[in-house]
Amino acid sequence: MATWYGWWSAVVRWLHWAPDVICMSRGEHSATHTTGDDLRSAQAIMATMDSCTQCDFSYDTLGVEEAPAALRFLGSAYRTRLAPGLQNVEHERVLRRRPEPQVWSALEYACHFRDVVLAQRERLYLALVEDTPRLASIYRDQRVIFARYSDDRIEDVAREVDMATGLLARAFARLDGGQWQRQCIYGYPAPMQRSIAWLARHTVHEGRHHLQDIDTGISAARSALSSGAATWPHQPR
Repeated sequence: MATWYGWWSAVVRWLHWAPDVICMSRGEHSATHTTGDDLRSAQAIMATMDSCTQCDFSYDTLGVEEAPAALRFLGSAYRTRLAPGLQNVEHERVLRRRPEPQVWSALEYACHFRDVVLAQRERLYLALVEDTPRLASIYRDQRVIFARYSDDRIEDVAREVDMATGLLARAFARLDGGQWQRQCIYGYPAPMQRSIAWLARHTVHEGRHHLQDIDTGISAARSALSSGAATWPHQPR
């Protein structure tokens, strides 16, 4: 995909890191053959990452004081996208259907964002307690399989996303000026020192970007089901 997000995913795969919020836990080392020059190159490019052309998000335009409200809005928006599946069997099929075999369903994207938000809250508190901790990966691609996202009940996920964004919003709202500048080692798409302020902006970007993924997936799944196209498996078993 010739978009900023897809291009970065390709860069990350080239470096043998999973295309997500990938962070190395303490003492862990990636089992790759990436050279020092490769890593320095990725880090240099990463330093310029401040916007996403696909979802029109700019990190610099979101003030940290706006992050809590933005997260609460996202929780409501995800709940709105999932709500029709609670009342209509056909729409539930749309939410559960993958538009393509390797593209997550709307439900799976919602589950992913829920888990990202919960992980970000734990990362926030770790960065407040420890000095520049290396954050652990959530293993997004493995998690969608092991957690069996496609088997989750839509009403549970809608409630959980709303709850998770509310918890993280509350946590960010209680930070003071100095705490926003606390540092951590964040691994997306290459390990780099980041502030809690960046963590907040990045989480909002994740939510907005995946909300767009959900809208695109719903449209594609609805069209495919209407045309009688084959149904892709929700996830590999």
